[in-house]
Amino acid sequence: MALWGGWAGATLLLVASSLYLSRVAQVFEVRADARAALLSMWWGIFGFVAVGIGFVWHSAGVRRAGLALLAAGAAKAVLIDLADVSTLWRVVSFLALGALLMIVGIGYQRIEKRLIRQGTGPTSQPPPR
Repeated sequence: MALWGGWAGATLLLVASSLYLSRVAQVFEVRADARAALLSMWWGIFGFVAVGIGFVWHSAGVRRAGLALLAAGAAKAVLIDLADVSTLWRVVSFLALGALLMIVGIGYQRIEKRLIRQGTGPTSQPPPR
């Protein structure tokens, strides 16, 4: 039951903070396209933090959820947020997004290899017989 409570709490935190961010951006009269981009960035940050927490807690499920949220934020940015942006900003956004995804991927591989070598990684135990 505690496991489901943790997932429900994390989901509630993501939804509530996303709605709050959107409301704050609306109060400060941020343009609608910038508001959508802020939401995508927030999902990316939330996913990045979830991946880090997953490594600290040695939880593959939390890491996968973080990677899925990071991918959802990237897909939303590419497919929706950048549709009406000028070419220069689109190029800059793609380069920044690509760099972020490469950093996450390389960091994920290095940390996972180190955990496997230490015997605490997800595949460090021998297969069942």
